[in-house]
Amino acid sequence: MATLDAGGKPYQLKFVRAAQIWVNEHSGQKDGALYFQPYNPPAGLENYLKDYSEDLAVNQVESETPHTLLWSMTSQVEAAEGKASGITDTSLGIPRSFSNWFSLVRIWSPWLGPRHGDSQFSPTEDAVLSAFLRMDGLHLVLLAISGIDEVLTVFRPDGEGNVIVHSKNDSTEKGQARVLAAVGTTFNTAMAAVMYQARKLVAGYDTMSKTDTEEMQHALEEDVKPQYLENWYDGLTYCTWNALGQDLNEQKILDALNVLKDKGIEVTNLIIDDNWQSLDNHGQSQFKRGWTDFEANKEGFPQGLRHTATAIREQHPNIQHIAVWHALLGYWGAISPHGNIARNYKTRVVRKAEGLAGGEMTVVHEDDVPRMYDDFYRFLLDSGIDSVKTDAQFFLDLMDDADDRRRFMKTYQDAWTIASLRYFSMKTIS
Repeated sequence: MATLDAGGKPYQLKFVRAAQIWVNEHSGQKDGALYFQPYNPPAGLENYLKDYSEDLAVNQVESETPHTLLWSMTSQVEAAEGKASGITDTSLGIPRSFSNWFSLVRIWSPWLGPRHGDSQFSPTEDAVLSAFLRMDGLHLVLLAISGIDEVLTVFRPDGEGNVIVHSKNDSTEKGQARVLAAVGTTFNTAMAAVMYQARKLVAGYDTMSKTDTEEMQHALEEDVKPQYLENWYDGLTYCTWNALGQDLNEQKILDALNVLKDKGIEVTNLIIDDNWQSLDNHGQSQFKRGWTDFEANKEGFPQGLRHTATAIREQHPNIQHIAVWHALLGYWGAISPHGNIARNYKTRVVRKAEGLAGGEMTVVHEDDVPRMYDDFYRFLLDSGIDSVKTDAQFFLDLMDDADDRRRFMKTYQDAWTIASLRYFSMKTIS
């Protein structure tokens, strides 16, 4: 039987209009390629990554996805010293015999975007996932695992085709970089293999203290009530952001709902988005404005948040759930140092990484974060709000100093999780 050499075999398509036309000549697209996959993919990670570092501990693990190969890789990351994170770079080597690569990169801390190429691995930003279509038609997928043991891991190019594991450790003890690699006959199956394994790794990592774990269990058992949530998940939701933006007040919200009602559009969930809160530094950039008080701002909501929620429910009884937006740290500029929140809770000034939102910001002190969230969500519930949209969580990652990220990340995430379960059950967007 004749055999075909490995590699993509070019082909073209022709379509008929008045005459026969080659697709690539008409559209400017490259030729397509046919790949002939091996019946038995070669075992061993060395068949897929050339010259990976000896500092990597490589273990083949059983994949939950049929017809895939899966490996787990770890390497040591230096400990943080003072305000500086421990940084370690480890080479995964050069992916062997590929025709195309794709990466999901961090355009900015809150945003992911695609990058791709057909030659040397060369994403322009840090990648969290990279995939390679090989000449034999197999797909290699690499996934960087972050959030375990206070280690952030990404992929970087080195200019020579190597995939570099770049890891940042905020802990005062040495940590581990974790990378998963999978090979499959399709991109989807290789992707599924690393994602299922990542889920197992994260699920087995307990970040909460004993006290927080007990509070979480209590919230799940005592505060999360059985509810019929079909409308929350499947009902039509109106969010003020797209139509009203940050120019927000009570009357505009009611007017918008009246227009929808007049058009026969029945909304079951409402999200009151950004700019309902009481803030300082009016007229400045949102990154310079800080949260001053739990109550809504007096200019847009002169009779308070409770009055707005009551009016909405009375005039639009079809609306079953009202959510409000807020940033995890309070607002885009966190907490105002001059408002009621700063007077009622301890605060701390932290540095942010340079860039669009760079500078300093005031945040609620780690000792008072649980109490602040408990008080805030109780206020919202008493005001007729039964759900929240919690945004701008990436500001934890923008904290410039390792000791600040270490003290605040788990504290804010755990306090938010417990309070949202206690007061809103499962009705949260984050």
